[in-house]
Amino acid sequence: IRAERHRQIVKLALDAIKQLLNDPSKEELFNEAVKQLMEAQLELALVDPNEVETLYENRDIICQQVPKSKAAAEAAFAVARFAHTRARDFARQEPRWLDEFSRQALSFAQEFPTEEARSVSLLYAAGTSCELHGKREEAMTCYNLLRELFPKSPQAQQIVAVLRRLQLAGKPVQLAGETLDGRYLSIDKFAGKPVIIVFWSSDNPQCQTLLPNLIEIADRYQKHGLSLIGVNLDDDQKTVEAYLNDRQWTWPQVFDSNESKRRWKHDVVKFYGVRNIPLVWLDDANGIVVDAQADTATLDEQIQSLLN
Repeated sequence: IRAERHRQIVKLALDAIKQLLNDPSKEELFNEAVKQLMEAQLELALVDPNEVETLYENRDIICQQVPKSKAAAEAAFAVARFAHTRARDFARQEPRWLDEFSRQALSFAQEFPTEEARSVSLLYAAGTSCELHGKREEAMTCYNLLRELFPKSPQAQQIVAVLRRLQLAGKPVQLAGETLDGRYLSIDKFAGKPVIIVFWSSDNPQCQTLLPNLIEIADRYQKHGLSLIGVNLDDDQKTVEAYLNDRQWTWPQVFDSNESKRRWKHDVVKFYGVRNIPLVWLDDANGIVVDAQADTATLDEQIQSLLN
């Protein structure tokens, strides 16, 4: 029933567009007709693969007939939203939708820079989606364009730290702060040794799975000089202490005594714009980050290479 209703809207909107196209006095009605057309066609494309091509074709025709207009922006935004929805729902099964979403976000922002709110929203969402699924270069491209075109937006300010993290490989890491046992830790104290740094929390299921494997690797190479540092994102100090004691884990943990600087508000977390955990970094003996998104599947080989 909904699909049939959308098809009727498409037909009515196309008829209206034909009548209004060359009448400047009816621009507002024309824009509304385009909006209704693209909204209905978007809904059809989301449930019927055969309608996707029509969605793109309608966008192209409108952008050719009235380029740079409000109607053209409406049509292009509908296609970008379609790509966003597909990337959100099928990124793991079909990574090509991440590429398509980032492409549409970049295109919209460059073609319609006056549409700031929509452009910022698309670029930020595309960058976040690509980053989440390991597409670092695509994420950086979206973030950098966001900063270039809309430097005063709140999102542009937020991604300064994110870009610092994404560009960390090949650079020295800045890490210092209070530890769980009340001491002070600085990465400088580990000079001359390769170091694994892991951002984690005791209530995160992925961290619970990762940590035993990570610690096994760290223990294996400890006699060769490898060190392991945790940046803990728990809220409660007693909880993390109990978690570590139960497992007899004694590796140092960066953890702030100030409750207002814990979890995602920790200074190190904010400085590097950390958004998802677990996150593992591998530093060489000179304090240079070898891998800012290390995986336990390849970590063993990377450490051997560093030690050699």
